Amino acid sequence: MHPDDTSPAAPGTQSQTTDPMAQADTVHGDADGSTYSAVLTRTSDGCYAVGQLLVDGHMIPVANATWPTRDEAVQAVADYARGDRNPYRV
Repeated sequence: MHPDDTSPAAPGTQSQTTDPMAQADTVHGDADGSTYSAVLTRTSDGCYAVGQLLVDGHMIPVANATWPTRDEAVQAVADYARGDRNPYRV
């Protein structure tokens, strides 16, 4: 391959990805007897969103909610698992 080749196969020429799942962060925990696992993603403006939420083996859909910090997003996930927050409302 020629060093000036900018095809996708050329090393070092891949553009930075903006796929939110590429910046995913998985969190696990227990809250009030419920076990949860969530995938946190970053939005284009740098906030955190819940890409997937699994509580006691059940996939829970989460409304389009975002949080400015990872800590707030992790707390929201624990609240969802505990039942203190409604995932169907923003």
